Amino acid sequence: MASSSRFVDKVTIPLLCIQALDDPIAPKEAIPYQEIASNPNVILATTRGGGHLGWVSGDGAPLGRPWSDKVMHEFMAAVVTKT
Repeated sequence: MASSSRFVDKVTIPLLCIQALDDPIAPKEAIPYQEIASNPNVILATTRGGGHLGWVSGDGAPLGRPWSDKVMHEFMAAVVTKT
């Protein structure tokens, strides 16, 4: 199985997971909700849409810079501030 879900309980540093619920490659049924909920170091953010890697960035991106870039930067800044 090509899944990282068996390692969620071993995460010891802050981890933000962003997942589109309509991802055809990594379906929502594969999200390890229980494991994530059991580990205080892991945060899961889901969106209804986005597909697989639907938050691309760069000059050719449909919306320019995706919202996930800002979310990740804010998460990392909060982690750095807290430590």
